[in-house]
Amino acid sequence: MEYSEVLKYLAPCGLDCMRCADCEQGEIKQLSSRLNQLLGNYKPVAKMKTDKQPVFNDYALFNEILTLFTCIPFPPRL
Repeated sequence: MEYSEVLKYLAPCGLDCMRCADCEQGEIKQLSSRLNQLLGNYKPVAKMKTDKQPVFNDYALFNEILTLFTCIPFPPRL
């Protein structure tokens, strides 16, 4: 990769933008969007699972964070 290409993906903080949750074209956004799509309306299933796996009581919080990752609030740098 050429130096000019590297600069496109390098944030002012010095980290790789493509690995940042705030990057529109980043892998976190892409994977979160795909997981959100695959889960669909998983809320009823999560509710059924709470008896045997209490961690599903927090599914709403997980879903809120997942949704946040899919809706990147910052404009892309690339």
